[in-house]
Amino acid sequence: MPGRAISTWTFVLGLVKWGRHVLLVQTPGDARWSLPGGRVAEGEALQGALARLVREATGLEVEPEGLLKVEYTPIAAGDARARFVFLARPAGETAPKAEPDQHSVSARWFTRGEVATLPLRSPEVQRLLALAFDGPVAPLATLGSEL
Repeated sequence: MPGRAISTWTFVLGLVKWGRHVLLVQTPGDARWSLPGGRVAEGEALQGALARLVREATGLEVEPEGLLKVEYTPIAAGDARARFVFLARPAGETAPKAEPDQHSVSARWFTRGEVATLPLRSPEVQRLLALAFDGPVAPLATLGSEL
């Protein structure tokens, strides 16, 4: 017998790569560096959410190139969390915003070696960098729609 519908919180992260550099952000109240991303809004497509969240945090427009990771985690009360980590590239301008705001206090490009010396919000950033630089990267066509 089926149970109740599962409420799923959906998140996207963007590993934005430009040559040998990756884009990281610092969020308000946290001096550690992380990938830009956040929660997908109701009715928002995953790639649209990626573009919005990276733009809010960094000021840059991006184009997704592939999918690095998909996670699905059951959480309390029978709900779940889904997270999609995209590989993306700048779609134009490559200078991140200079002024802090409610979305981020800093956004900067770093080499892989420089990232290794930074305080990171999660050690997962290093693992995702390895995927972005060394593969594998799943094609965007991996994500489809039922419609």
